[in-house]
Amino acid sequence: MRYVFLFIFVWLAFAFFDSPFSGENITAYTVRETNREAADEHLPRYITRATTEYRVASDKVTSKTGPFVSELSNCILFDKRNWKCTYDDESAVVGFRQGEYFEISNLEKFPHLDGFYDGISVGRFRYIMVDCRWDWEDGPLQMIACIFRPFLT
Repeated sequence: MRYVFLFIFVWLAFAFFDSPFSGENITAYTVRETNREAADEHLPRYITRATTEYRVASDKVTSKTGPFVSELSNCILFDKRNWKCTYDDESAVVGFRQGEYFEISNLEKFPHLDGFYDGISVGRFRYIMVDCRWDWEDGPLQMIACIFRPFLT
């Protein structure tokens, strides 16, 4: 029984906190609302977007989403929890303010981007719980994936 409590404690620790070995890296966890039909009201309201990991160096920011790595220039950096960068094409500004991710599209120059980025910045725990909710919708057998999610996200 004590191993169950130990596992729950470790699971919660990994679900709430990013790795203490992340160093210069910070991760953006975002979700978006689903487009549910009336028949799909039982489905979760949100779905996760891919996480993006940012490495903040002295004068630049490097982003990694899945296997794709890109370097952001035109940045104003204070520390890894407070910075912003403008994309080279000036389509948006991205960054972190007090550890919370933001992305603001430049709608004056790119009006077609209105509604394109509809992500909501969330904490690591909520991000994992949204994924676990979808695991539950996929069936109880899929819930096994939720057990490992904090260790693999």
